[in-house]
Amino acid sequence: MVQVVATSLEDAVIRDEPPHLVIVDDDPKEAHNLQAYMERMGYKVSVAYSGSNALEIIFHLHPDLVILDLSMPDLDGLAVCQRIRGDASLGYLPVIVVTEVEAERQRLAGMLSGADDYLRKPVVEKDLLLRVQALLRTKFQLDDLIQKNHDLTEDLRKRNEELERALEMAQQAEVLKNHIMESVNHELRTPMLQIKTAVSMLVEVIKEVSSFERDQTIARMATGAVTRMEELVSNISELHLVENLKPSPTMLNDAIHQAINNLRRSWSHRDDFRRVQFVPEEILPVFADRRAVSRILILLLDNALKFSPNDTPVYIFTSLENHLGHSFVRVSVKDEGIGVPKQYQERIFEPFFQVDSGTAKRYNGAGVGLALARMLARGMGSDIELKSRPKQGSTFSLLLPIADLDSDSI
Repeated sequence: MVQVVATSLEDAVIRDEPPHLVIVDDDPKEAHNLQAYMERMGYKVSVAYSGSNALEIIFHLHPDLVILDLSMPDLDGLAVCQRIRGDASLGYLPVIVVTEVEAERQRLAGMLSGADDYLRKPVVEKDLLLRVQALLRTKFQLDDLIQKNHDLTEDLRKRNEELERALEMAQQAEVLKNHIMESVNHELRTPMLQIKTAVSMLVEVIKEVSSFERDQTIARMATGAVTRMEELVSNISELHLVENLKPSPTMLNDAIHQAINNLRRSWSHRDDFRRVQFVPEEILPVFADRRAVSRILILLLDNALKFSPNDTPVYIFTSLENHLGHSFVRVSVKDEGIGVPKQYQERIFEPFFQVDSGTAKRYNGAGVGLALARMLARGMGSDIELKSRPKQGSTFSLLLPIADLDSDSI
């Protein structure tokens, strides 16, 4: 049954049970009088006649407040109060000490032992009621705060556990993703190389023994399909590189030559890589990831060769620049191709976006090369810049810092 118990003259606290008081007094008559009065006021009351009996009741029943006589034969009130305050399992348990001794030192001793309030005998019942109401209001408010703090702590613990589980799952997913990327690179390249070799031999045989246009078309289709598969596998495998960039002092000319050599070995440009014009210059080492720079240049060269006439050159050149007192090398890839309209010059870096799209598009490709190039560049703290005008060609460039060979951080 729900009880409404007054804790002040103005308020009431709704509780499932009435507040439980323990009255400790070695005078049975005095104890019973106080018990009867407080029960009439709506409280549940237990009575103890000694200090040891009081502690037994308190630790067994966990009451809401104790009214404690300081003078008892076996264990005085000060010792009982100290035991109560010394046990955290009781929480905040208000204690009102009662004594016949009027000396100030006795009152102070009661307070120092941990009592919350002090009354002299004979106890005025209304005065006791007011003290009990005030202390219970404080106790219930404090208990409520403690419970809310406990609930918040528990909620935080559960959220932390959920976060740790999510983090663990994310880490596992990251490991799995990296494993898949590495597996794509390792597991697909071998059969792809076998297919590529077989198709290459077939194409050469067709060229030698057949003049039928149908056969030539089949050969070109097979070659184109393998080429697109090769590019797709390369792009997927390079996603792993994006998340594992390791910039260090790098010879830019070596990265450029590596890009040209890799391009020469690819099917898509094995016949036109000679269009690439590059005159090496003596350049200080740059601070960059060599594999990433090489891959960016391959992607930019592939784009330039694809979107420019077969009889026009594609240029790689470098230049020194200074920005805010720091030295950089700008490496650029320039073509004389179709150019990029101004409204598309940012969109071409979006994955799968192609200016020349639709079923009748003239140029092959999935539209991920420039997006991957920008991801690699930004992963090194740089970016891919574009200058282009329709039908006047395009220049893609990458700005790389000169390596500080004297710095401890390199």
